[in-house]
Amino acid sequence: MEQRRLILFLGLSVGFLVAWNALISPVLFPKPVRKPGVAAEKKPVDENPADDNKAESALNENKEADSDEPEKESKDKAADKPEIAEKEKAKEKGKEKVEEKEKAEPEKPIVKALPRHPDKMVSLGSVDPDSGYYLFVEITSEGAAVESIQLNDPRYSILKNRTIPLKVVGNNSADLENTKTFNLKLSSSEADSPALQYFKSSLGTENWEVAETRKDADGLISGVTFRFASEELGIELFKSYDIKKPEPKPEESHDGRDTQYEGYELHFKITAKNLSADKNQVLAYILQGPVGIPLENADNARKFRDIKMGFLSPDEKDFPVEERSIVSNSMTASGVVSNDDENTIEDWTSPIKYIGVDNQYFAALLVPVEDQLEKQYIESAVATVVEKVAKPTTHSDISVVLTSKAIKLKPKEEFSHEYALFAGPKRQDLLSPIGVDQALDFGWFGFVSKTILMIMSFLHNSIYIPYGIAIICVTVLVRGMMYPISRKQAMGAKKMKELQPKIAELKKKHANEKEKMAQAQMQLFRDNNYNPFAGCLPVFLQLPVFIGLYSALNNSVDLRMAKFLWVDNLAAPDHLFKMPFSLPFLGDYFNLLPLITVGLFLLQQRMFMPPATDPEQAMQQKMMNYMMLFMGFMFYRVPAGLCVYFIASSLWGITERKMLDINKKVPATGDADGSATDPASGDSGGSGKKFNPKNKPAEEKPKGFFAKIMEQAETAATQANKQATLDKSASNKGKKNRGNKKKR
Repeated sequence: MEQRRLILFLGLSVGFLVAWNALISPVLFPKPVRKPGVAAEKKPVDENPADDNKAESALNENKEADSDEPEKESKDKAADKPEIAEKEKAKEKGKEKVEEKEKAEPEKPIVKALPRHPDKMVSLGSVDPDSGYYLFVEITSEGAAVESIQLNDPRYSILKNRTIPLKVVGNNSADLENTKTFNLKLSSSEADSPALQYFKSSLGTENWEVAETRKDADGLISGVTFRFASEELGIELFKSYDIKKPEPKPEESHDGRDTQYEGYELHFKITAKNLSADKNQVLAYILQGPVGIPLENADNARKFRDIKMGFLSPDEKDFPVEERSIVSNSMTASGVVSNDDENTIEDWTSPIKYIGVDNQYFAALLVPVEDQLEKQYIESAVATVVEKVAKPTTHSDISVVLTSKAIKLKPKEEFSHEYALFAGPKRQDLLSPIGVDQALDFGWFGFVSKTILMIMSFLHNSIYIPYGIAIICVTVLVRGMMYPISRKQAMGAKKMKELQPKIAELKKKHANEKEKMAQAQMQLFRDNNYNPFAGCLPVFLQLPVFIGLYSALNNSVDLRMAKFLWVDNLAAPDHLFKMPFSLPFLGDYFNLLPLITVGLFLLQQRMFMPPATDPEQAMQQKMMNYMMLFMGFMFYRVPAGLCVYFIASSLWGITERKMLDINKKVPATGDADGSATDPASGDSGGSGKKFNPKNKPAEEKPKGFFAKIMEQAETAATQANKQATLDKSASNKGKKNRGNKKKR
C-alpha cells in the first residue's frame, strides 16, 4: 500500500513537471517576440567578403548591367508613342549634360591595395598544466580572431578520448572558418563609400599585422596586439589579447584552479584611431561573441548550448556594481533557431553585465570591463545561429553579436573598449567573484543541490572518497536522518495490513453507500490511531533530495568523468557495452544500473505490499507493475550517479523494514504499541478499547491533527443532517396543514 503511494506520488510529480514545462510555462512565460525585419540587421556578415578589387568591379558592372535593363525596356516602349519618345529624348539630353560635368571633374581617389601580412598563429599560455597557465589560446592573424581556447587541466579532457584537452571555444566545423570568436566588422557614417565597404568586409578575412607580443618571465607568450590600418580612409584598428598566470595556492585543491577565476579569463581590448588630421570620423563596430562551445554527450545530455545573459538593474545606479542586482535570462538553441526562422529574435538593449554561451558544465561568457550603467558603449546584443542543425535543432551552434554605439572621433583621437571572456568550468567559486554565478541553474531545490555537492566535495577532497562512494554516503546520511519517519511509516504499513480484513467487511456492509463506507473507514482509522497520509511524508521529504541530486549531477563538473566500478562517467548512463542493434527511445548501449534500480523497486513492492483482498486491489497492483516498467524506460538514460542513489536507498529501505519486522512484533489483533484487545469485551479492535493486564483503565492517547479534523467534519455533517431532517419535517407539516385547510 505504501509502495503504491510512493510510486503514484513519483508518477504524479513527474507528470506535473512535464505538464508545467510543456503547457503551463509557455503560457506564463512566453518567448519574447519583436517586429519582423529587425533581427536581420544584426546578423553577422563575415561570410562571402570581397576578395579583391577585381571582384568588386565585376560586381559593380553586373549591377550597372542590371540597372540598364529597365532603361532599354522603356526606350522600346517609348518608340511606339511619339509623345513619350520626345520626353525620353529630353531626359537623355539632361543625362548627357550631367555625364559631361562628371567627366570634367577629377575622379575620386580609389583606395590602394591593402598591405599584405603573413598568415600567423599566435599561441598564448601553454598546454602544459605545470606552466601555471590554465588556458592555451590560439589566435589567428586572419581577422585577428580567436581560433580556439583549450583547458590544460587533465580533469577537463573530451569524453571520447581522455588524452585530448577540451576546447571551450572553437569547436565549430571547418566550413565556418570565417565565423570566429571576436571577428570584427566596422560601420561608419560614410557607409556609401565603396572604399570603406571594402575596408569593412576585409576585417574578417585579411591578415592583420602582429604589432606586439608580450612574454612572461619563463618566455611564454602571455599577450599579443594586432594592427589593421588604412591611410586612405584614415582609420587604424588594434586588437589586444592577454591572459594571466595566477599564483599557485598549495593549500587549496588543485593549486587554486577551482577558485581563481583570473586564470580562465581572456582579456580583449578594441582600439580605433582616427588618422585624419582635419576630418572627424563616426565609427561603430559589430563584435562576434564566443563561437564553437562543445556539445558533449548529445544523445543523453539534458542541456545543450544555451544563450546566457545578465542585465544590470537600471534602478540601482547609485549602488556599486558588485552590489547591483542582475536580471538573468536565457535562450535555448532550439529557441534561437525557431526565432531566427521566423525573424523574431529579440534585441537586448539593457546595460549588459555578462552575455555568452554555455553548455552543461562549461561556459564562455563575455563581461564588459567598464560599468555599462555609467558608460554604456554596447548599444544592443542579439542571439545568432552560427550553424543550424535541422534535426534536432537543439544541437545547433549558436552565439551572440554585440553592436557598439556610434562614437565620434575628432582628428587624431581614439577610443578603447575592454572585455573579459571567461572560458572555463561552471563552478560557484569561479563564477561568483565576477558576478555571473546565475549561469549555474540548480532549479527549484538549489539549496539542496548545493548542500549535497558541498558534502560530496568534502568527502572527496578531504577524506579522498570516490564520488560513487560519496553518493552512497549521502544516501545513508539522508535515510538515517529520516529513520524516525520511516519507522513510523513501517508501523503504519503493518497496521494497515491488519486492518485490511475489517476494511473488506466494511466494503461488503456498505457496498452501495459510498458516504457511509467512507465514514466507517475513517472511524476505523481513528479508532486504531492510523493516519493514512502519514506514509506520504517520507516520499515528500525524499523528493527534494531526489530532484536536488539530479540537478547536482547535471551541473557539477566534478561528477563529469567521475569513475565508479565499471562506470567512467557518473553524470551519464553507465554504458556497460554497446549492443549490436539500437532500440527505440533506449539507444544502442546496454545500461545495467537502471535495470537494477527497477528490479529493487519491484522487490520492495512484492515484499511489503499487502495481498489483494478484492479484484479492485488486484487491478491496482497490476497497474503498479506496469508503472514500474514505465519507470524503467524513464530511468534507462538517467545519470549513473542517480541510479547509485536509488539503489543505495532501496537497499537501505529493505534492510530497515526487515529490522523493524524483527524488532517490533505487532499482535495480529492488537495496535501498533503492542497492547492487546480486551477478550471479555469481545472487541476485535474496531472499538479501540484496550485491555490492561493490571485491570487499570488504559490511558487514551491524545488525538492527532488528522483525527481532530475528521471529528470536526463528522460533527458538522451530523448537524447538517439534523438540520435537513428538521427542515424536511417542518415542510411536511406545512403541507398537511394546507391540505386540511383546503378540505375544510
